[in-house]
Amino acid sequence: MSGIKVLVIGASVAGPTAAYWMSRAGCRVTVVERCTQLRTSGQSVDIRTVGVTVMRRMAGLEEAVLTKRVPINGISIVDSDGRSFGTMSPTGDPDEQSLVSTKYFVEICLIFYGPITAEFLNGYPTATFDLVIACDGATSKTRAMGLNCGSRDYVESTNGWAAFFSTKKDIVGKSDSATAYNAPGSRFMALGPDPTGVNRVTFMTMNQSDAHMNEFREAVKQGGKSLKDFVANYYHDAGWKADDAVKEMIESEDFYSNEIVRIKTPTLSKGRFVLVGDAGYAAPIGTGTSLAWLCVAHIYLQGKSVDIKMTSQRP
Repeated sequence: MSGIKVLVIGASVAGPTAAYWMSRAGCRVTVVERCTQLRTSGQSVDIRTVGVTVMRRMAGLEEAVLTKRVPINGISIVDSDGRSFGTMSPTGDPDEQSLVSTKYFVEICLIFYGPITAEFLNGYPTATFDLVIACDGATSKTRAMGLNCGSRDYVESTNGWAAFFSTKKDIVGKSDSATAYNAPGSRFMALGPDPTGVNRVTFMTMNQSDAHMNEFREAVKQGGKSLKDFVANYYHDAGWKADDAVKEMIESEDFYSNEIVRIKTPTLSKGRFVLVGDAGYAAPIGTGTSLAWLCVAHIYLQGKSVDIKMTSQRP
């Protein structure tokens, strides 16, 4: 693969990983990303099983991940009065146990290209590439261009959504464990410790009505206060620490919320175009990072013997 010019679109989890392995294979790699800086908001992500194996083969990454891991030693499930009725503890197996870091939520970079030509919005000169790898997430517009489909095609809703934010004060007390609570109406919430000393909060709901999801999607379009108001109204009087968390959410500067979806595409490649990560095979929750890393490593291992010119001619 030496000398092959590769364009990677998206710089969240899958994109930098693709760039790393393609560079290791001798490719000339360009990464494009619309967001101008790293975003520290979002959720914690799991790196487990095969994901751990791939991570350990990327020089210096395991050490970097370990310095950023969230100090959680288990999850306690509580009732509306805060009384624990169950605890999930770590397995103790470093090869199976998740290593936790922060996932950055980023926006995609819109590009316009023919089979191998890319035109950039920021005035960067038009360039040609032998391979385009779309790593721009579940709502990938690059997928829509590469597969000649709509941006919502192949997106399967779970009729659920999630919201993530950090608090400015500790609302559960100092603890090295996370706490989870589930209220009627499919109102799940989890509060966990954060390296900064405050709390990281997750709101999540599933199996909602189509009408509810349409209201949520409209709130997402409006963004800002409208989206926070929608989440606040839904979690109002949910019990336990819900109202305290809602107050923190209103003041939060790193609030993020989006629909939980699956991505099921008929193919992960078309000629010189490849989908990697959530753009091609998003699972609802919990496995996206490891799946993205595994696929990129597989492309690297298999790609050493791939003839790009021949591959691009396949129907």
